[in-house]
Amino acid sequence: MKEFKDRLLADKERFISNIVSIAVVGAGISGIASAELAKHLGKRVKLTDLNKNLSSKTIKKLKTLGVETQLGGHSRNFFKDVDLVVISPG
Repeated sequence: MKEFKDRLLADKERFISNIVSIAVVGAGISGIASAELAKHLGKRVKLTDLNKNLSSKTIKKLKTLGVETQLGGHSRNFFKDVDLVVISPG
């Protein structure tokens, strides 16, 4: 069982290390947290939300993190050159 667990952890680390760019869909609590984690892991992060009126605090936080944003919809072009899409559960 330990060998299986070790192999899974190694696979997870290899998977994450191959990801360069992540798109997060949804700018709620979990979406922002996902973007923060991805930036912490050194990834290029994009975030999109249907709502075009996010709070100024949220917009400032995303700018400070260096997260590219698209508000008011999810265009196909926004997902170009993205290695992983994270869908926020909200």
